[in-house]
Amino acid sequence: MMKEIRIILLSFVMFNIIFSCTQQSSKIENKNNKDDTQKDGINRIINMADGEKIYIKSKVWGISNNHQEIIFSENPITIPSKENDYIFYTDEVFYKINNKILTIYAPFSGKNIPKKSFKNIKVVFKGLKHFDEISDYSKNYKKYGLEKVSVYDN
Repeated sequence: MMKEIRIILLSFVMFNIIFSCTQQSSKIENKNNKDDTQKDGINRIINMADGEKIYIKSKVWGISNNHQEIIFSENPITIPSKENDYIFYTDEVFYKINNKILTIYAPFSGKNIPKKSFKNIKVVFKGLKHFDEISDYSKNYKKYGLEKVSVYDN
């Protein structure tokens, strides 16, 4: 009898712990979503010489802000499209524009290059492969004539 009561009490305590953790997680997610609506807009619009535009959006989310995403698109971004947008799962990306060529420097891993390229803009992806290379670009991007997009610049 005593053993059954312990099991019931232990089950009740475990249920309460799990329930309260779930509620706390939900509150944190809601808080992050509120922040996202403020920080989740288009960070930058690049106006090309011929009137074409490239929209850049960065986003960070998750309970510990451990998910990052930087998107380059021809269209104002609401939901990223893996078929049309260049998506990088990293905290910073570097780029430069020369005539109608957009060159993007980002970590080689954690990327989505669309099957269809942009219509009137040539996009060239330069993959950064090693930590030292990524760190060098992060420190010296201005020296290399690049612009930086970071999820923390919102």
